[in-house]
Amino acid sequence: YLTFFHTTEDAALLIEADTKHLGMYSDRDGGFRDAGFVVDVLQWVFLCVVGHGDTDASAVGTSTFYAALADQNRPRQVGSADRVVCGTSVGAFGWPDQGPGKIAMTKFWNRRLSLQEIEAVFIETHPQVKLLSFHPANGLWCIWHNCTSTDPSVDPVGIAAPAFEVVSVSDFTGQFEGKGVPKMHADNRKALAARLKTIRAPRRPAQPRKPALEGFTPEEPKYEAECVDYSNLWRTIQESYTDAAGQLVSRTATLGAEPLDSPPERHPCEVAAASSGTRGKIGGGDGQATPEKMSYEEIDSCSTRGITRGLKSAQLERDGAVWGYL
Repeated sequence: YLTFFHTTEDAALLIEADTKHLGMYSDRDGGFRDAGFVVDVLQWVFLCVVGHGDTDASAVGTSTFYAALADQNRPRQVGSADRVVCGTSVGAFGWPDQGPGKIAMTKFWNRRLSLQEIEAVFIETHPQVKLLSFHPANGLWCIWHNCTSTDPSVDPVGIAAPAFEVVSVSDFTGQFEGKGVPKMHADNRKALAARLKTIRAPRRPAQPRKPALEGFTPEEPKYEAECVDYSNLWRTIQESYTDAAGQLVSRTATLGAEPLDSPPERHPCEVAAASSGTRGKIGGGDGQATPEKMSYEEIDSCSTRGITRGLKSAQLERDGAVWGYL
């Protein structure tokens, strides 16, 4: 085969090497499908195939083939096949040991083209159909199938059609010369060199003033009063930064409190501050008393120890019940 577009499953367009029959090859259903048209592979041919499947992913449908030789002015339908490449994607152009031969241009679309769109592609790929020609049989001047009304004149200048108009043109022989520059004859070279010496370099424009920098004053953030006086961690905050002179500056600030518009019934920091207890050894603690104003971490550890202590108590009750039963 001379394979053109080979998809991930099938071959949308190919020519059987021995018979030169045009068609497609369905790997999914049926193999080679002959379109009933013999291609002359020794001259340039315009080929196009348009598929319409029974469903978006079906191998069954209709592939319609169009062709035009180099001396023809438009493509025509030359055959069809009962298989399509719907549901696949373009995988390769050609195939191992199945090269397509000499190709001038290839294009493909992910939709079905109309006959007008196929003819437009044919015009784009066939430069001869863009030339003006006279048809003596009907007295028309045409560029492809765009023609004038009946005009027996053999001189096309002045005729017009809906898509084009013929006008007379002449060669342009104008000369362009720079203003103020003398012609470069041998006698004028010295005069040009002298004139160039009189040209002064432009003055450098004055440098604009340095803009004044806007000043900014840092403003310390405000925190809720219940949390500011909670522990040493939240009483002060220290920051370090590099100033405009490149010096490292360290600054310590005292956190300020901000009153709440509508404080909760019991603030979380207030609840934590009022809690205290002992890190019980049964739950995995060290037996020491908790510090004043417990942290969230301390409260979380206390809750974990409580769960462990409850589990061990349940195990003791279970073991006692089993012992009493025995």
